[in-house]
Amino acid sequence: MLKRMLSMILALTMAAAIVGCAPGSNNDPSMDPDITDGAPTPTEINLEDSQIKDTDTGLIEGDWVSKVYDDGAEPQYGGDLIYAVNGMMNNYLPVSQTGLSVGIQVAPALEPLARQGRDGEWYGVLAEDWTIDPENATLTIKLREGIKFTDGTDLNAEVAKFVFDLYYDFGCQNTICSPTEVTVEDEYTVVMHFEEYNNSWEENIFCTRMFSQKAYEENGPDWCKVNCVGTGPFIQDEYKQGTSCKWVRNENYWQEGLPFLDSITFVNMSDDATKLSSIVNGDCHMVEFSAGTYVQRMESETGVKDITSGITGTINLAILDTIDSEFADVKVRQAAMYALDRDSMAIALTENNGYGTCQPAVPGMYSYLEDPEYPYEYDPEKAKELLTEAGYPNGFSFTLSTTSRNERIAVSIQSYFEAVGIDIDIKMVDSNSHQEMGQTGDIDRMWLGGATFSSVSPISWLKRNWGKDRTRNRNCTYVDPVFQNFLDVEPTLTDKDERIAKLQELGAWMNENLPFLPLYISSTHTYTSSDLYNTNYTTSGGAYLWSPECAFFA
Repeated sequence: MLKRMLSMILALTMAAAIVGCAPGSNNDPSMDPDITDGAPTPTEINLEDSQIKDTDTGLIEGDWVSKVYDDGAEPQYGGDLIYAVNGMMNNYLPVSQTGLSVGIQVAPALEPLARQGRDGEWYGVLAEDWTIDPENATLTIKLREGIKFTDGTDLNAEVAKFVFDLYYDFGCQNTICSPTEVTVEDEYTVVMHFEEYNNSWEENIFCTRMFSQKAYEENGPDWCKVNCVGTGPFIQDEYKQGTSCKWVRNENYWQEGLPFLDSITFVNMSDDATKLSSIVNGDCHMVEFSAGTYVQRMESETGVKDITSGITGTINLAILDTIDSEFADVKVRQAAMYALDRDSMAIALTENNGYGTCQPAVPGMYSYLEDPEYPYEYDPEKAKELLTEAGYPNGFSFTLSTTSRNERIAVSIQSYFEAVGIDIDIKMVDSNSHQEMGQTGDIDRMWLGGATFSSVSPISWLKRNWGKDRTRNRNCTYVDPVFQNFLDVEPTLTDKDERIAKLQELGAWMNENLPFLPLYISSTHTYTSSDLYNTNYTTSGGAYLWSPECAFFA
């Protein structure tokens, strides 16, 4: 059983964070389980010993792991899963990422320390056990013994320390809550030391994906950004930058009897019409849609399943230069909010699958305000008044650099701003340049981005993007001491009611002071073919924690 010094009160509901679909070869997924080149058949697996599901909660009995749900089908071996995504990752190295979304496309090979179940509890994957000590501000992690990377090297405490330390080398230590030191207690036990207790340790650190130290040291970070050597159920077979990546079955996977699938292939596709025809025709087996038109069309299809669950919704936002620009004045930020008809923007830009917002939260999060004091209803005259009070009666102008993917959002903002005297010159840049601007914060007043929340608390996301030790927006965001105090204090709270109260205060502060501009929230729906089971998007806390070893065709 998993030990705790602290019984964590938070049931963190994770949400999917990936978009897209693409075509692939049309495979017959229903292979006869008796013809699998020596792989064991379902009847040869002692499912009672390897975590049969609890039909009441859906969780596997015992302290492990991959949440197998009763989807009404017997597991079968074989089949090639085609997962169409809206953009291929060009960096698979977790330690160089400021967030956790990298997980979806590396999940076949790189496994996390633990996964979160539908009940909000954490269940060990590579971690067998752990102890949280709030008084001494330490997290002790006991790794499972006998697990090897696909290059034959052992997963042990030295490797875990190596991975954790690398986050500092890449300036992404906030991703793992910035430990002051990581020490090795014994061959399979690593201890993370912190300045003070943080109630988001599990949410952030347990998602850490382990990779081979040997592969990194022999090949370097650039190689590891497009090559994964992990402990997972699949081995990287082929990578075509910007196009596809294929993973094949790991015959020596440490979980006996898994995986079920022969391969998983991610294929890049951004066109919704092609996505729809691909899954309907059987050319791919997993897709995601955010456009309302296609969500409605998918609901009428009989050969697909909607597996969307948990807190869903991606917030689209405008990041601002609040250090050295007109947006440093809160009245200008408030004017910008009044100038935007965010509900109309959402309807037009999401094809009626979104809604305008005045806060960086979605229903279900502790910081979500049911009745915000500043709803910022569309009022261009109010916007002009505030601009005049701020000393800009004739408005101002600036250049907005963005990508083709955000062009429609940029044009919409440009139109609304023009009506109140703010002129925007839109400049198109490539995605790599745009991503770098988001990292450094080298922007001319505004940068368009988005976030899919993975927790009932936004604190970790806010720290990475707007805190004093932020890993993004470094050169453009002023850190307000009141705001920073929220970011420092909330993680130290252990009482649920205290946390909710503090996050409500934070939500109200952000609603009034607008460290960035929330625009609208769009929903993403995930669909699979009707013969695909146990993808675990609904069981492991979101797309970037899915457990592909349990997926099967039947």
